[in-house]
Amino acid sequence: METKAKAAAAEQVRERGAALGALLAGPLEFTLADTARAEPSEAGTGDGAVYTASANFVYAAGAGAAGRAVADLHAAWLARGWPGTLRRYPDGAADATARDPEGFRYTAVVQRDGAGVALWVESPRYRDPDPSTPFPPLRP
Repeated sequence: METKAKAAAAEQVRERGAALGALLAGPLEFTLADTARAEPSEAGTGDGAVYTASANFVYAAGAGAAGRAVADLHAAWLARGWPGTLRRYPDGAADATARDPEGFRYTAVVQRDGAGVALWVESPRYRDPDPSTPFPPLRP
């Protein structure tokens, strides 16, 4: 398990998400990156100083195009060799997940309006060398 500061972990997931913008037909908007303490039972440790970082993005695909954008992301992830899933729904919505070789997890979901895609990137668990240091979320 890596050791890194919360700010470095949040920046890392923000950068990984931003890089996915190249896979889309339009701009990917960053909305937030934050960290959260992992449950000790989930992390396999008893000290509680284990965290994950996540970043959120949105993509305005346009009416009727969001499901296709999610499917395109899924295809690009598979082409990179990342295992994942794609689910399509009768209303045109879709969601996709993937995990890269370093353990970062990616999720793309059609938003309720059917015209946008929400994208989340989550880091593997890491240890914070100074867990008492507060971290304000990264915002645009």
